[in-house]
Amino acid sequence: MNVERRSSRGPGITEVRLGTRQGDVVVSRPDGRLATLASPGEPDRPVALRRRELDELLSEELRRLDPDEIYADTVKRMARTGTAATTRKKA
Repeated sequence: MNVERRSSRGPGITEVRLGTRQGDVVVSRPDGRLATLASPGEPDRPVALRRRELDELLSEELRRLDPDEIYADTVKRMARTGTAATTRKKA
């Protein structure tokens, strides 16, 4: 797979282009608010895709985190036994 990266004047990522046998699929967002989805043989479609602030992005990622049961069990056991975390030495 060939990947090409170019810098733009922004804001953020302004275009993604995926090459297919039928032609390029392009999502273009030059203004950071409204994007255009272009697919071969289909009419261009507007897509509401505004650029979001960092706090919004982090909140979304944190909402999607699944519970880490192994980590939770380890922390509980360490709290009960008073054990401190140690670093393992590589063999």
